[in-house]
Amino acid sequence: MPVKKKRSSPKASRPSSSLTPSAGLYHEAMMKILLALLGVLLVYLIVYIGVLIRNGIREDRSVTEADQYVRTISIVGVGTVPKRYDASEATLNFTVLGDTVGDVLLRADELLDRVTARLEAAGVAAQDIRMVPFGAYPSEPSSGDEEAVSAGFQMDVDIIVFLRDPMLSDEIIALSKEEEVQYFGGFVPRPSHPRGDLERARTEALRNARAQVKELSSLLGTSFVRVYTYAEENSEDSPELFDTSFEKVSLRVYITFEVL
Repeated sequence: MPVKKKRSSPKASRPSSSLTPSAGLYHEAMMKILLALLGVLLVYLIVYIGVLIRNGIREDRSVTEADQYVRTISIVGVGTVPKRYDASEATLNFTVLGDTVGDVLLRADELLDRVTARLEAAGVAAQDIRMVPFGAYPSEPSSGDEEAVSAGFQMDVDIIVFLRDPMLSDEIIALSKEEEVQYFGGFVPRPSHPRGDLERARTEALRNARAQVKELSSLLGTSFVRVYTYAEENSEDSPELFDTSFEKVSLRVYITFEVL
C-alpha cells in the first residue's frame, strides 16, 4: 500500500527581536521627551505645593495677629516745678602779665593751681573750679608817649567757682582781696543739682499721669494692664517745645497702656 508523504509546511518566519537603527533612535528620543515632561510636571507640582504651604502660613499668621490684637490708651502727663537755687557761682577776673606769650600761659596755669589749692583746702571740690582764659595780647605802653614800645604781653583770665556751700562765700571774698582780682562779679544763684529739678518734675508728671489713669478707668470701665510704650521730653533739653519761664522746669511723659 503506497505510503503518503506528509507535506512539510513551511516554517513561519520569526520576527527579529532586534530593532533597526532608525527604530532605536526613535524609541530613545521618545523616552527623553517623556522624561523631560515628567521633570517639568514634577517641578510644577513642587511649586504648587510650596505656594499652598506659604498661603497657609500667611493665613495662620493673620489669624494669630488678629488673636493678639492689643487695645491701648495713650496718656500725656505734665509736671512743672520751680528751680531750686541752693548754690551760687562766683567769677574772679585776673590779669596775667609776662614777657612772652609762653610766660603769660605759664603764669596763668600757676595762678589756677594756686587758687585751686586754696579753695580745695577750704572745702571746694576741684571739679567746681574752672578757668576761662582770653587771648594774650601786647601790654599797653606804661609811658604816655605814643611811640613807646609795649613791654611784654598780658592776658585776662576768669576763674569761675561753683559754691555748693554758702558758708564758703567768705573765702571767695578773702581770695579776691589777696590775689589782686581785677573784677569780682559777685555771687550768682545757681541750682546745685540741675538734674534734681528734672527728677522732681518727672515725679509730678507721673503723678499727673496716674491721676488720669484712675479717672479713665472709672469713666470707661477699663483695666490698665501694663505699660506698652514710654517716652519723655523736658524743657532743659528741648526748651523750644515748652512755654515755661526760666525759673521753672517742665517735663512731659508719654505713656501708652495696654487695656482690657
